[in-house]
Amino acid sequence: MRKNEAERLNSIKSLHIEQNMEKSEAGRDVLPNLVLVEDELDLLSNSVIYLIQEGQLDKAEEKCRELLDNYPDVVDGLDRFAMLYEARGEKQLAVEYYQKAANFMESRPGYDRELIRSALNKVKKLSE
Repeated sequence: MRKNEAERLNSIKSLHIEQNMEKSEAGRDVLPNLVLVEDELDLLSNSVIYLIQEGQLDKAEEKCRELLDNYPDVVDGLDRFAMLYEARGEKQLAVEYYQKAANFMESRPGYDRELIRSALNKVKKLSE
C-alpha cells in the first residue's frame, strides 16, 4: 500500500462520508445528508467483528491476519486481534493487543484521543 493511501485511510478512520449540504429557505446550511461508503478495509475489518459475534473465532483470526498483512499502517488489525483474544478469554493477549493499538494510535497523527483512551481503558479493565 502506498504511504499516502495509508495516511488517507488513517485520517478518515475507515469511514468515507459524502456530505451534501441542503439549504433552508433562508439560505442557511442545515444538517448534511451523510452517505457512508464501505471500502475494502471497512469490509474486512467489519467482517472480523461479525465473525466474533457469530462465534467463528478461527475465521475471525484469519481475517485479523489478513488485516495486518494488507493494512499494516492502519490500527484495525491490532484492535481486531485484541477483540478476538478477548472473545476467546485470552486476557493477557487481549491486553497486549489493546496496548499495541493504543501505542500505534499515539505514535501517528490523526487518531482521536477518545479512541486511544478507549483502548487504554480496556487494558486497565482486563488487567484487573
